[in-house]
Amino acid sequence: MNLIRKTYDTTEVQITSFQSSKGITEYHIFFQQTNCLEDFHTQLQHIQDVYAHSVEELPGNPVAIFRRYFLSDVTNQTDELMERERLSPYCALSIVQQAPMNGTKIALWAWLQTGVQTQVLPNGLFEARHGAYGQLLGANQCNRAANSEYQTRLIFRDYILQLTEANCTLAANCLYFILCFGKVQQNLCIAEEDIVHVGGSTFISLMCFWPEFGYGITQYIDMSGSFVTSCFFSIG
Repeated sequence: MNLIRKTYDTTEVQITSFQSSKGITEYHIFFQQTNCLEDFHTQLQHIQDVYAHSVEELPGNPVAIFRRYFLSDVTNQTDELMERERLSPYCALSIVQQAPMNGTKIALWAWLQTGVQTQVLPNGLFEARHGAYGQLLGANQCNRAANSEYQTRLIFRDYILQLTEANCTLAANCLYFILCFGKVQQNLCIAEEDIVHVGGSTFISLMCFWPEFGYGITQYIDMSGSFVTSCFFSIG
């Protein structure tokens, strides 16, 4: 895997890439601002301008299959972000409330691949396909049920229906990554365990982070009951 670092005025860019045995090149690009005194509008414009320029420079004409924005104030920043996102080629889009640690208001992670055909399926999932291999991506699912357990159950219920329409199942086609924060983690784990058992899947990846303590744990779990491995991490 190659790592390239670039700086464009107040925007820092980190690009990693690797090539598969079948010639598909995959890029992961992270964009962050360095001037925390600029307003959100200016920081957003910088990141999207540099994003467009960086993608044009990449060899192989890669296309985006996933973008995730990290915002400092998701309630008040999402509308403007979505207005500008309409100018970019469509892909699975995730927006999360997670302020960059350097005090700026926005950061972006983009995942791109070469040699793929993309489309939005009727069920709402975004498909990236090369040859007989296809990836289905979905993001920004939300639900306003009473608590995090019910929200998780209902979101996964909808996801199972989407998979069914694409002739896929949880057991045969999915590897989970569940991100839990602080006090909601117990409800999420309870709901997720029930859903995974019903769907027939046997393996998930679970990450829990406790902001008040500044550390967390990643656990790769065999749902038959044994932990495969655990990895602790900390935030400095």
